[in-house]
Amino acid sequence: MFEAILERAAHLSGAPLANLCLLNAARSRWHLVAHFGEGLRHLSVGTAERPLDSHLVPAVTMRTARVVHIEDLTDTDLYRQGDPGRVAMVESEGMRTILCVPLLGEAGAIGCITLFRREVQAFTDDEIRLIETFAAQAVIAIENVRQFHEVETRLERETALAEILQVISQSRDDEWPVFDVILKSAARLCHAPLADLDIVDPDGAHLREVATFGNSKRVIPSDRWVWPMDAPNYHVEAVRTGKVIHIHDLRESENYRYGNPMTLAAVDTENMRTLLAVPLRSGDRGIGCLVLFRQEVRPFAPDEIALVETFAAQAVIAIENVRQFREVQTRLERETATRDVLEVISRSRDDDQPVFDVILDKALSLCDAPFGFLVLPNRDRTHLEIKAWSGMHSDMIDWLRENPFPLDPERLAVARAINECKAQHVPDAQGSEMYRAGEMYRRKMVDEEGFRSFISVPLVSKGIGIGAFTLYRREKRPFSPGEIALVETFAAQAVIAIENVRQFREVQTRLERETTTKNILSVISQSRDDETPVFDAILDGAARLCDAPLAYIRLITPDAAALELVAFHGTSLEFVAVMKSSPLPLDPTQSDTARAVTERTVVHIEDLAAGPLYAAGQPLRVHAVETEGMRTLLVVPLTSGETCLGTISLYRREVAPFSDDQIALVQAFAAQAVIAIENVRQFREVQQRLRRERASAEILEVISQSREDEKPVFEAILENACALCNAPLAGLILGTRQDAAQRLAAHRGMFPAAIELYDTGRMPMDASLSYAARSIMENRLISFEDMGQSELYQANSPVVRAMVDESGVRSVLFVPLTRGGEGIGNLTLFRREVKPFDQSEIALVETFAAQAVIAIENVRQFREVQERLEREKASGEILGVISQSREDETPVFDAILANACRLCDAPLAFMSLVNDEGTHFRVPAHRGAGPEMARVWNTQVEPIQSSVLTTSQAITERRIIQIEDLSALDLPDTAEGRRAQLAELEKIRSYLVIPLIRGTRAIGTINLYRREIHPFTPDQIALVETFAAQAVIAIENVRQFREVQERLERERASAEILEIISQSRDDESPVFEAILSRAARLCNAVGATLLLLNENRHLLKLRAEWSTLENDLETDEVFLDVDGESLAAEAVRTGKSRAVGDLTKEASYTKGDTLTRRFVDTTGIRSMLSVPLLFNGEAVGCIDLFRHEAASFQHRDIALVETFAAQAVIAIENVRQFKALEALNAELETRVEDQVGEIERMGRLKRFLPAAVADTVVSSGSEKMLSSHRALLGVLFCDIRGFTAFCETAEPEETIEVLQTYHQEMGKLINAHGAGVDHRMGDGIMVLFNDPLPCDDPAGEAVRLALAMRDRMADLCRGWKRLGHRLGFGVGVAMGYATVGMVGYEGRFDYTASGTAVNLAARLCDEAEDGEILLSPRASIAVEDDYAVESKGEVTLKGIREPVEIFRLASG
Repeated sequence: MFEAILERAAHLSGAPLANLCLLNAARSRWHLVAHFGEGLRHLSVGTAERPLDSHLVPAVTMRTARVVHIEDLTDTDLYRQGDPGRVAMVESEGMRTILCVPLLGEAGAIGCITLFRREVQAFTDDEIRLIETFAAQAVIAIENVRQFHEVETRLERETALAEILQVISQSRDDEWPVFDVILKSAARLCHAPLADLDIVDPDGAHLREVATFGNSKRVIPSDRWVWPMDAPNYHVEAVRTGKVIHIHDLRESENYRYGNPMTLAAVDTENMRTLLAVPLRSGDRGIGCLVLFRQEVRPFAPDEIALVETFAAQAVIAIENVRQFREVQTRLERETATRDVLEVISRSRDDDQPVFDVILDKALSLCDAPFGFLVLPNRDRTHLEIKAWSGMHSDMIDWLRENPFPLDPERLAVARAINECKAQHVPDAQGSEMYRAGEMYRRKMVDEEGFRSFISVPLVSKGIGIGAFTLYRREKRPFSPGEIALVETFAAQAVIAIENVRQFREVQTRLERETTTKNILSVISQSRDDETPVFDAILDGAARLCDAPLAYIRLITPDAAALELVAFHGTSLEFVAVMKSSPLPLDPTQSDTARAVTERTVVHIEDLAAGPLYAAGQPLRVHAVETEGMRTLLVVPLTSGETCLGTISLYRREVAPFSDDQIALVQAFAAQAVIAIENVRQFREVQQRLRRERASAEILEVISQSREDEKPVFEAILENACALCNAPLAGLILGTRQDAAQRLAAHRGMFPAAIELYDTGRMPMDASLSYAARSIMENRLISFEDMGQSELYQANSPVVRAMVDESGVRSVLFVPLTRGGEGIGNLTLFRREVKPFDQSEIALVETFAAQAVIAIENVRQFREVQERLEREKASGEILGVISQSREDETPVFDAILANACRLCDAPLAFMSLVNDEGTHFRVPAHRGAGPEMARVWNTQVEPIQSSVLTTSQAITERRIIQIEDLSALDLPDTAEGRRAQLAELEKIRSYLVIPLIRGTRAIGTINLYRREIHPFTPDQIALVETFAAQAVIAIENVRQFREVQERLERERASAEILEIISQSRDDESPVFEAILSRAARLCNAVGATLLLLNENRHLLKLRAEWSTLENDLETDEVFLDVDGESLAAEAVRTGKSRAVGDLTKEASYTKGDTLTRRFVDTTGIRSMLSVPLLFNGEAVGCIDLFRHEAASFQHRDIALVETFAAQAVIAIENVRQFKALEALNAELETRVEDQVGEIERMGRLKRFLPAAVADTVVSSGSEKMLSSHRALLGVLFCDIRGFTAFCETAEPEETIEVLQTYHQEMGKLINAHGAGVDHRMGDGIMVLFNDPLPCDDPAGEAVRLALAMRDRMADLCRGWKRLGHRLGFGVGVAMGYATVGMVGYEGRFDYTASGTAVNLAARLCDEAEDGEILLSPRASIAVEDDYAVESKGEVTLKGIREPVEIFRLASG
């Protein structure tokens, strides 16, 4: 097509030469693709590409995309400059005229058509247009061919993809056919002569070439096409980065420049120039790459790269398909193998060898390993024994059996696998450190069997390695993780098989042992009182199950010195006779059986003939070996807790050690033998315990029936103790270490002489003479096998000598009766023969001793309960009396004394009470005294501090005092002889004084007396303390009741006084009289007065009095000087209450004060109380109370009178306030009338004056300032411009709204500027300044108001204008004198002004235009310094004769 175009173009344009050039895909270089006419020497079809940035005409044309037409090549700068290309074109090729037309595509020039002429002859425009037409046809031809090639290429690629997918579908288990077709298709479709496919090794360490296509004569050997994954290689880089690597020219690459050997070889040897490496990705992981080479520098196009990426994805699919297929196949094979193994396991219940064989066979087959073996540790876990093998030479197996693997993890991988419970994988045994070190097993297996790679997988049971599978390969080919996992599964199945067989054998053995055990237990259950049948059954079972023809049971003798034969099995009667005739001594050096007992451990002798006893010629051992043929011995001790009871011995006649299971079985039989022994022992003990329990029950029955007497219990205890302990003599002795003698409470079989000693009190409580006394005093058990050998017998104790020599006592047991850690007696048993009491008998007697203590304690508790009931009854009676005696303690005191005397065995008693001052005590109650002693107590008032009496001492010291014998003490007596009176009149010997304690103070005592020497017990003292507490309760109850009564009475009095206060608003006298009468009555006073200070606070004047005296208090005309010495003056002066117990001892009396003397001597008053009346901290008077007796007023009396004093102050203050309130009310009425008048006047003024003006007038107190007078005024008139016309057209509501807004806003401004008066009529307003409120600048204030009004009205007018109302505003201001004052009639007055100034301001307002403020001459002069004004000339104003010059306030 190009040649036809060039031929026609040259022919039609008359050009002898023509060619066509095209740009490459990158638009960077161009080349000649067609030529017509004579060839050019410097340019021909197929030559190398030329750069687009050269000076050649085709390059310029394609670069600029425009026609280049050179009429004469010699007439160009390039030619003149000697450009080689241009000079060659002219001089070598003979060209002169050239035309170059671009081939224009969518993106610009894609080539050009060039025509040459050898003569200078320019191409015409028609010729140029013709060539442009040919160029367009060439572009069409190029596009058609391109599209055809694209379609053809697409079809080829789709065909290739279909072929690859077809191969993939047919190659389920082999990826190589897929790789071949992919490489062929990629090389063919991408025009690459060489291609290869590289895959990452399974371990991920290397990238390896696995398929190639192209030149079969590869110079670089295939084993060099393997690279580590960190190698500087483009194949590896593509896999590692997951990116396409495209090297346009390998010769220009970094690897080539840096001398990478593979790159140098590829370029220089294989002639590879352009490389494309596309990664194979599975998920996010690179698994290989597809690589294409070109042997010329020709980069791959983007669509070619995309195609190769598609091929790479198909390669990944093929790899993944084959991998999955192989996994499925492998899984099926492994599942089949597992099923076969499990089937063999299910059939091999008692033999694991078939399982080992099939597992090993399957493991070798599935892991492609030619040989291997299974090893298990020996019993001691020192070596490994081969249990199964396959593929190994028999001589190697024999050698390994002769030289078993040591279980040494440092030497052998198989031992390490077992020890660490972890698979060991050796990829190359020949290259291992152990091989190089010359390890024997490693060397032999490698050198003779030729193995290289191997794995050892442990058999693990419960975290312990119990064996291992080892698989070998004779080539260096490591086992994959999947293969290792498979062998681990087989190892687990082997463990299952081992465990199954072990469990089956254990079950069988267990069944046999359980049958034997059941038989033994059956015998045990039937032999409650005899162990022999059990021993026979045990020996029979042990001998049979442990393959031991000879068996024996020996038990320790009672003296624990030897072992005696009690049962045997399988031995000759002669040897039995020898063993029974001579018990085996417990000497561990002479007998292994004795050693088992003393060490309480199993003794296992594998060969008796090789032992030291046989070698030493020990007779029994020699006879056992040589005569009986015994070789192997097992001795198991019979142990119960920490005690060894005997042994079971088993013998074999050959050297055959017993297994651990057999030893454990014999230990179980030993336990059953112990059970049998224990059962028989317990049965016998139970029988004995039943007898003892019956005895204990009998004793407890007696105890339950003997609540008040221990004697029947003691007799029952002695009877049973003697019977059960085989003791003909027994005694029960009572006493404590504090007692002088022992007391025989009961006895059985005791000899008369001993009974006499006890009855006469001659059996001393002396540990150096009597073991019974020692047992009690030391509170410990004492037992003698032979009392004749005891310490006290040897010391010639008469008590012990008499018991042994005269009564024949030999064995004795003394068991103490213990209560609270102290001995209170003992239980003694005697035997007349030497037969010591055993532990069970001692324990029994200890039980009887405890029962004796229980009986003693029960009787004691019963008696205590009876006594407690009596005491509780007495307490109840007393509490009943307390509850009924609210006002009087005497019945309670009588009840307390009566019960105390009765319960404490005291015939005489009294109760004392301390007075309120705590100085004396008296006797308010007594019991049992004779008439004379009763008279003494009835009148006795005894001082406490100075008294020597025990009662005073108990009160002062607040403690209990007990006198055991009054006559034995030399105690001081009172002056009245009170202590002697008790001794002589009442014959008192022992007595008890218990204080009555309330809080921290003693308030009295309870005194109990006895006429014999008999001290009171702690319980009796505690009882009287309870009575004392009840007495205190009774005293406190009465005191509280009286206080409540008194408080209620006082509260009633206060309430009555308050009632009187509320009714006496204008007179204090009724209140004072009520206060004095009640204060005197409640405080037991015979008289009372109330005095108040006069106005100058110098004298106290009597205001009220109350008296029961026949003689007048003579206080009517009494005036007391506040500065005087009287009690009342002192109370008023100090502001504190003052009480005097005896006025005759006061200074005023002793000094002879006339008034005091006359008052005390005439009235007989002795004590006095003065309480000040306090108001705001100052005294205003006082209340005085008087008594005849000399006794101080109590605190509660003072507090009560202080309350009355406060009420008196309230009454005084109430009356004062009431009177003040009446005066204030009268004054208020006057003020209210005045204020009402002011309010009315204020209202009138505010109707025509501003509020501030009206306030000023009112505050001045006169309306004089509103009367008619002359004043200098500032007068302002203003109104709305156009308002009249507005009213004619507007609605009434609109008129009112405008007017309301206008007056409201102007009113605010008028008030704000302090105007005096304003008047309004319609839209006109008059405002006055300087009257009635004066101001300094009347004209200035008026102008300032006018300006404010104008500004506000400007805003209002703008708003009204938007509503359609055209209104304006004008102001006139004048200054001058005018007459001002109120004008009008009653009910309607106005404050206004008249005069020239007023008229002038009104006329100026009329004259002012909208927004204009006009000033009078005088007003202008007044403000010209502050505001700019300008004259408007003279004008004639209505009502003013002469023309007047007016002034306008400038707007600025």
